[in-house]
Amino acid sequence: MSCILKSCISASVAISLCVLLAALCTKDANAATIRNVLTTVAPRLNQTMTGNTTVTPNTNHTTPEVCEDENKSCTWWHKFGYCYNGYINGYMRKVCKKTCGFCGRTSGECKDKFFYCPSWIRYTGGKALACNLAFYQKRCPYTCNACNQ
Repeated sequence: MSCILKSCISASVAISLCVLLAALCTKDANAATIRNVLTTVAPRLNQTMTGNTTVTPNTNHTTPEVCEDENKSCTWWHKFGYCYNGYINGYMRKVCKKTCGFCGRTSGECKDKFFYCPSWIRYTGGKALACNLAFYQKRCPYTCNACNQ
């Protein structure tokens, strides 16, 4: 089987998916973990693609949040931009809290209007540039820390 990664196009989403799919044809130590991520994410991918675009805050916290990663591959995944990839962002928020910088973030009434706000911000020059624009502050107040503005 030839590696899927060799035939990928260079669009940001395609690259992210291709790196995950490449795990299917490699013996890399991280491959098994990536296969698990892909298996977990694939069933939810259709739901995300069909309109589940609102970030829903988790309000069921009864104990203080522990800020740590649950997987030793988080640093590697962060390097490939998975923390803010719209397809696996929910998984990364749970498993790689520390590496992705999601610790201590609660949203209350403040939430992004679109699920993919973190990806928008990342691919538009990062928070320092994109979050200074009213367009992003209005649509992505949680990601831009613009809730009280």
